[in-house]
Amino acid sequence: MVILDTEVYKDYFLLCVLELDTGKTRRFEMYDGHPLPLEQVTNVMQNYTTVSFNGINFDLPIIAAALAGCPCSKLKEICDEIIVSRVQGWQIYDKHGLNRPDWDHIDIIAVAPGSGSLKIYGGRLHTPKLQDLPITPDSSITPAMRKQLRDYCVNDLAMTAKLYTSLVPTIELRAKMSTEYGVDLRSKSDAQIAETIIKFELNKRTNKTYRAPKLGDDFNFKYTNPKIIKFKTPQLKDVYRRIKKETFTLGGSGSVVMPE
Repeated sequence: MVILDTEVYKDYFLLCVLELDTGKTRRFEMYDGHPLPLEQVTNVMQNYTTVSFNGINFDLPIIAAALAGCPCSKLKEICDEIIVSRVQGWQIYDKHGLNRPDWDHIDIIAVAPGSGSLKIYGGRLHTPKLQDLPITPDSSITPAMRKQLRDYCVNDLAMTAKLYTSLVPTIELRAKMSTEYGVDLRSKSDAQIAETIIKFELNKRTNKTYRAPKLGDDFNFKYTNPKIIKFKTPQLKDVYRRIKKETFTLGGSGSVVMPE
């Protein structure tokens, strides 16, 4: 099992992996005059269980693109689509004509309790060193800067490994449930697991397939009064009355657009 992390710049790509059993760190780089060792990277991705923090949405599509022969400039373009334009990782494969890999991977971002960045979890776990990205994302990377990024990436690997270790009992339970339900639940949140199991049990009982409904961005609806909420003050009674009368609309992301 290895922990992985990537750093992406317009003229530099870095993939670092940390072997949990040995503590050994390996790095794979691509820059001008130094192609990515495709065979070695493929060997790691195909023959190890890999662990990441937000890898399904970010690192795995980037690695898949790198293995497909994309240069650093293209990887940076994909990186910006994910981070800046909020394109989902699963959309990247189709958009850029990439084969969706079947690597054995565990992403712990949804498994960790609550929500937060890797640095926040690192602080909660009292990791020895917390460090922000040392070089701005749009920089051109000189040879002297590469060591900074290697050290930064290795530190992130250590934080991810510590977070993974703290989650091992939770992940082992998910692995057992994956075997029972025939779906990989190791990277899913509690809510996602509940949804998966409910759909599985409904399908078993009714022989029907259940999917989330698809609604247009202009879908309108009203708040349904559950008849279990009551307010005492006139101000809150008035607010609640207005909410029940209001018509709400979905935004492009599926979230509710709040009325004026």
